[in-house]
Amino acid sequence: MLKETPDRVSFFMGEKEMNGSLHLFDKIIEKAEARIEAAPSYDALALETAGDPAGPGHTAFYLGRNIPLLKRLAAAIEAGERDPIRFVYIDPPFFSENDYDAVVTAGDQKLKFTAYTDRWSDGLEDYLVKAACVLVLIRRVLAADGLVCVHLDWHVSHYVRALMDEVFGADRFVNDIVWTYKSGGSTTKRFSRKHDDLLLYSKSKEYRFNPQKEKSYNRGGKPYRFDGVDEFEDENGWYTLVNMKDVWDIDMVGRTSGERTGYATQKPLKLMRRLIVSCSDEGDTVADFFAGSGAFPLAAAELGRNVIACDVSPLSADTTMRRLEKAGAFVDLYADNAAEDTAQDAFDAEVSAVREKGTVTVTVDAIAEPGLADRLDGKSLAAAEELLAHAPERLIKSVSAGSAGPDGVFYKVKEAADACSVSFDASEIEGPVVVKVTDVFGNFTYKSVS
Repeated sequence: MLKETPDRVSFFMGEKEMNGSLHLFDKIIEKAEARIEAAPSYDALALETAGDPAGPGHTAFYLGRNIPLLKRLAAAIEAGERDPIRFVYIDPPFFSENDYDAVVTAGDQKLKFTAYTDRWSDGLEDYLVKAACVLVLIRRVLAADGLVCVHLDWHVSHYVRALMDEVFGADRFVNDIVWTYKSGGSTTKRFSRKHDDLLLYSKSKEYRFNPQKEKSYNRGGKPYRFDGVDEFEDENGWYTLVNMKDVWDIDMVGRTSGERTGYATQKPLKLMRRLIVSCSDEGDTVADFFAGSGAFPLAAAELGRNVIACDVSPLSADTTMRRLEKAGAFVDLYADNAAEDTAQDAFDAEVSAVREKGTVTVTVDAIAEPGLADRLDGKSLAAAEELLAHAPERLIKSVSAGSAGPDGVFYKVKEAADACSVSFDASEIEGPVVVKVTDVFGNFTYKSVS
């Protein structure tokens, strides 16, 4: 019989509470716990910034792997150094065995490259062990009255739901929300698969939840005129407001949508907002440990939540930060410099800077962009190599300048898609200047200049 621990709740707390687990996930959990124990922790990261935010809407983005970050957060929470997290949303790989592309702009060229791969050489067990690592750690960082939502589809949602039963307890299941949408692609061999599953679990019985209302149209579109029932009318007829159901019809981010970033598997802001307002309150800290295109951090910041976001992809970090900064949200970036802990390529740039009368002029003299053949193919690779040979500045997305302080915040940013030289007001910069050069793929490099 499994023992209940702070990290895990067994199905088998008693014969009456047995829900059919049959311990199928014992091996998965044991491997996950061993992997967590062996994993590093981001002890060096300045987590205090995220724990003591400047105000609602503050976001701390961690570029690196989520397990070391979760370990550090869990240790800080358990030591009483920071408050636990009210709501966690994750949109992990779906075990689709596919690669996912993103499209970026370099000058007048559109370059398509592999943003991330969802292939698992060691099969389903390895996928589930990694999922269990994240879920066990999320339970440790979650507030007692908090909720967690895992976004998946038909590939493995059934496995992960059973795994969440094991980690959180079957009686902590709250909802399996069905997000249904329209998208291209169909087949005559089965019904079209046009929905995702959003698995919602609580950490305890006493969780906080904000029920939402939706329209329920009267039969025939006419008023019922029941006593004590408020009725309303719109262009579709008469309706009442009822508690929202667990099937949500929300459009995907279409190719012509103003939300579209070019990032693979982007999720709509409307979906994120509905989850956030239902599962948290303004001023709460919420988290997304697979940030992707940044939809969840952006929606949460706009709704006055403090956000912890994490992704291993530099493109995710760059996309998320740009969306947040455009919306006027305050965001810090923390990047682990260990190559094995991030997907940061060996991108480099030769930078010179001149500081004169309160102005710093930064010139990017050359860039080194390795690994193009590993990320692009065909037309995109040929276009990128042509740019690298004759107009490398067009592969630069932006140049930032700031002080060489410990917080790593770069508060002066300028786009540099067609120019190798940009100037900054340096009146607020004390001491040495640090320049950050970011390419169109989200890779970046830091240079100190006097």
